Amino acid sequence: MYEAMELEIKCAHEMGSTEKQVPDYHPLTKHELWALLNLASVASSRLVNTIQCRLTKAVRGMVCPIPYDTEVGRRLVAMDSLYIGTLHQDPSRLPDMVEEFYRLLEPDDSENHASA
Repeated sequence: MYEAMELEIKCAHEMGSTEKQVPDYHPLTKHELWALLNLASVASSRLVNTIQCRLTKAVRGMVCPIPYDTEVGRRLVAMDSLYIGTLHQDPSRLPDMVEEFYRLLEPDDSENHASA
C-alpha cells in the first residue's frame, strides 16, 4: 500500500528558520509524479496551484529562496512552462508526460529514483 503523499510542504523559513538559504528539496518517485500530474489534469485551479508548488519542491537541488539564476532555477522555469502550457493546451496529456517532467526534476539520475 502507498503512503499518502504530502502536497503542501512548508520550507524551513515557514517553520521559523532564520538562515539566509535553506534546503527545500523533497523528491518524488515517478509513480508519485504520475499521480500528481493525473490529479492536476482534472483538478480545480486551487489544487492545480498546490500541485505546481509541490512539483517545485521536487526539483533536485531546490533551496529557499528559489535560485532563479542557477541550473536549478532554469529547470524550474522549464518545468513550470511545461506544466502551465500543457494545462492550457490539453490537460489530459499531463499523465503521459511523466518522463519529460522527471528529466527536469531529476536530470542526471532518472534511473536511480525510478522505483524509490
